[in-house]
Amino acid sequence: MSHLSTFTSTINDISPIDFKFNPNYELTIRDHVRDLYDQFLRRPFYKFKYKTMFKGKNYPINLVLPENGMSLYSQLKQINKCKSLKGANILVLGCGTARYYNLYFKFNPAKIVSCDLSNFNFCWNQVLEYAKKYNITTNLSFYQSDIVNLPKEFNSSFDIIVSNAVFEHCLDLDNVLLACKSLLKPNGVLYSSYGPLWYCFGGDHFSGKGGIQNGFNHLILDDSQYKEYFNEYVQNDDFMTASGKNYLEAGGLTIKETLFNKLASDKYFELYKRHNFKIRSLMVEFSKAAQLLLKNEDIKTRLLKKQPNLTADDFMIKSHYVMIENG
Repeated sequence: MSHLSTFTSTINDISPIDFKFNPNYELTIRDHVRDLYDQFLRRPFYKFKYKTMFKGKNYPINLVLPENGMSLYSQLKQINKCKSLKGANILVLGCGTARYYNLYFKFNPAKIVSCDLSNFNFCWNQVLEYAKKYNITTNLSFYQSDIVNLPKEFNSSFDIIVSNAVFEHCLDLDNVLLACKSLLKPNGVLYSSYGPLWYCFGGDHFSGKGGIQNGFNHLILDDSQYKEYFNEYVQNDDFMTASGKNYLEAGGLTIKETLFNKLASDKYFELYKRHNFKIRSLMVEFSKAAQLLLKNEDIKTRLLKKQPNLTADDFMIKSHYVMIENG
């Protein structure tokens, strides 16, 4: 029997009203075929094809891929190779609806503590009910909380911290990493995937609407031009929350609430180094749309003029999949 607990507010629950926990999420035959194709064909091919791409960066890159690099299940398998998930104490940072927790259950961790800035209590309770009904042995708890405000009892208690699509939105990533360091055990690992990065195509989670030529509007246009562009293409579903979208996935809200740290690729690794994290593995995605736009010398010149400390590579790097170890 699993040990279940929840610590959430009943106020402002933004769960999708039609949410239903799916124990087969990302585990269909089609999903397995895709993962096998990625593992044995796609990734080995791209490892050869893009082996010299971004070699000028001062951090080690194991693999460069176009978009859509790895499924979440494949990412968990990669973590498991570095640090066993079985019997581990895991913190999931920015858990959202937790719809993908069936994937964690495949690895039998001892404990999963989950936190999110938003309240998805309706969804979380379904995960808890499923775990109880099917005797999932993992201890589960959910917190509507910023990571820096988690109970002090969790300090130095986690083997692994997992974060997906969160770091690019952390306005004070320095403080978040400090919290991660205090929560991890010595030699614990932090795995994070995040993007699009601010300086890439669509880094505001909005530019690119209306055509590929608009992909760098958040970097090129002045404030009044960008506001005009935004108002022309924004739609109601860019502000959806309770009807289905996490607020961090709704482009209109991320812009309205300025939920971007606007860090270039290199800055993330400067922060990891500052906190004495050691890079265990790094996969980088690049944007093909950005690569295409940068062939336009006018666009490239305008980008470099507005961001003189960056290079063309910085406008192509879309996402990081990084595993770092607590030093």
